[in-house]
Amino acid sequence: MINYIRKRAPRPEELKCEVASRPWDSEEFLFPAQVNDGLLQYDVESLLEHLEACGTDGKMETAEEKVTRAEEKLSSAMSDLERLRIVVHDLLNTPEPSVDVASLRPSEDEAYFDSYAQLSIHEVMLKDRVRTQSYQDFIYKNEHLFKDKVVLDVGCGSGILSLFAAQAGARHVFAVEQADVVHWTRETVRENGFEDKITIIHGRIEDVDLPMDKVDLIVSEWMGYFLLFESMLDSVFTARDCWLKPGGAVYPDSCALWLVGIGNPAGHEAEIDFWNDVYGFRMSSLRRAAAIEGRVEMVNPTHILSQPVLVKRIDCCTDTVRDLDFVTNFSLHITRSAQLTDLCAYFEVYFEANCEHTVLLSTAPDKPPTHWKQTIFIWEQPFDVTAGEEICGSLACCKQAQDPRALAVTITLGSKQQTFLLQ
Repeated sequence: MINYIRKRAPRPEELKCEVASRPWDSEEFLFPAQVNDGLLQYDVESLLEHLEACGTDGKMETAEEKVTRAEEKLSSAMSDLERLRIVVHDLLNTPEPSVDVASLRPSEDEAYFDSYAQLSIHEVMLKDRVRTQSYQDFIYKNEHLFKDKVVLDVGCGSGILSLFAAQAGARHVFAVEQADVVHWTRETVRENGFEDKITIIHGRIEDVDLPMDKVDLIVSEWMGYFLLFESMLDSVFTARDCWLKPGGAVYPDSCALWLVGIGNPAGHEAEIDFWNDVYGFRMSSLRRAAAIEGRVEMVNPTHILSQPVLVKRIDCCTDTVRDLDFVTNFSLHITRSAQLTDLCAYFEVYFEANCEHTVLLSTAPDKPPTHWKQTIFIWEQPFDVTAGEEICGSLACCKQAQDPRALAVTITLGSKQQTFLLQ
């Protein structure tokens, strides 16, 4: 080919010919066009072999260097990730003091009270016989606590607790309610002939002035889903600290929050795995969103996998708002081998202090149903458990910064941790 180029000086495009028609293959070009042509002195094949070898070694060396650097970066990233995990764990398990409901301006709390202006929500609560009869039993079977006493009903709603207290012999009842249901409540009090014993006050307990200095006792049905959702207990504590006489009482006087393990693969498939294939499409972001939702559902007692464990006890007469943000360590005792898919939270409230007839109001899965149902926390990734196993864990609960009536709940169980929102 060199001889051909020397003799013919072809244009570049002439060299781009088909292999079958290469003109330099002619015997004519086997003889040098120039004596001692330098280009003919090079061993091209050896040079190519050398370059190829060098190139391979170089590529291998470069690849090895890249792998080494990648491993170093991965190791560094894993270390950073572990440090971040520890920091996040500490943050999640050390709730900072959150916003107190009392600090909300009325305009910021309007949506909450508007939800209680609807008849339907009061109908649901009044038709919850477990709820309403528990209060009725406590008041009617402990008349000595109410006779000739001044009572404060915090968040009176339909007024049913005020009516019970007046019927049990209270000297006077002050019923405080911010929601517009209060107008119906006034009519109800008048209709039943208690207008001289029950005074309805329209406003937030944090803002109102009572026409007397102190009251003898406080009653309130303040419990929300997961016991603390909506943070109405904050308002009860405010009322207690402002208006309760020394030696007075708050009812219910104590309460407890319990946790139990659940195995419900069908429920997990319906609520979480559903998002893996939605008409042929993956919706991973919606799956993640579904996994952080705390759900309010009725739990089938046959799905229970563990003994219940106490995660929070509250003394309504002495605890403070700061006590309602908490971290609790616990050990979950597994009672049967299965796949643990959920954790179920339920609560109990107690009417006990100075009572001749104590009353327990329970929302446990194996007790008669209530409108509170149970609160379900679904693990995004379920895991197998074995009967007799003890799994250490923790539960951190705090109000959400942007909405103190909503909650963030972080649960650690063994090596797994997940944060759930109630809002």
